[in-house]
Amino acid sequence: MKKLFLSLVILLISTGLVSANIMVRANFGYGFNLGGHKSGTDYEEDAGNKEIKNENMYYNGGEGCNLGLGVGFGLSDNLGLDVGFGYVIGSETEISKKYEPGKKDEVKKAKINYIPVDLTLKLSTKIWGLTGYLGFGPTLALGATEIQTISDSINKTEQEWETTMNAGLGFNASLGVDYEISDMFSIGLGFIIRQVSLKLDKSTVTKSTTDGVDDDLTTRGKETVYKEDDSDDDKTDQDSPEIKNAEVRNMDTFTINLSFGIKF
Repeated sequence: MKKLFLSLVILLISTGLVSANIMVRANFGYGFNLGGHKSGTDYEEDAGNKEIKNENMYYNGGEGCNLGLGVGFGLSDNLGLDVGFGYVIGSETEISKKYEPGKKDEVKKAKINYIPVDLTLKLSTKIWGLTGYLGFGPTLALGATEIQTISDSINKTEQEWETTMNAGLGFNASLGVDYEISDMFSIGLGFIIRQVSLKLDKSTVTKSTTDGVDDDLTTRGKETVYKEDDSDDDKTDQDSPEIKNAEVRNMDTFTINLSFGIKF
């Protein structure tokens, strides 16, 4: 399905280049998360080791700054097709916290960077000198990397690891307006909802220190491979990666974009 999507994108760009109505857009915006999955708890004890806080924390990996470049092809006066390539710079989010006076002050954070490729069918109309549009279509998420950190200020430990993810196919829906500055140039304001879920592939520890000194980790302690079935995991083999059941990250976001377009 993913290969078919990319083949369709290449075909549309190739055939669209002969069109007399082509719009190239550069955009910048910010994506806000829509919900999320439980990632941990915000746990706290008082000086007498009595629990005073224990709340669930939630995480959605799609939030962050959005940079993009798209090509739009006019199929008729009111119908068009856009192919958009973006890069999402993830916003670091706290996903779990644990505080026990004198024992632990641990904070875990995460962010995801990835490349969304949007194929969007757009319906448009002129309204008060503006061009309003409504769009929908599939989204392919590529090159996703999750970066997680965990630090404990009391025990002076720090760890960071990177997790690669498999490509995932979802959908997008958009609404916006464009204003023509001239026959050639336009600016726009757009709102996009993306829904994509990605499966984890492999994790690698990139930093692990205690009181500023590098920890001596085994291969099992450094690397994790995610599979549909973890029954092959040999807990006694320290020279091979740990095997875990595949996890999924939700990437549901609502993005606000500003754009600048050039018509050819």
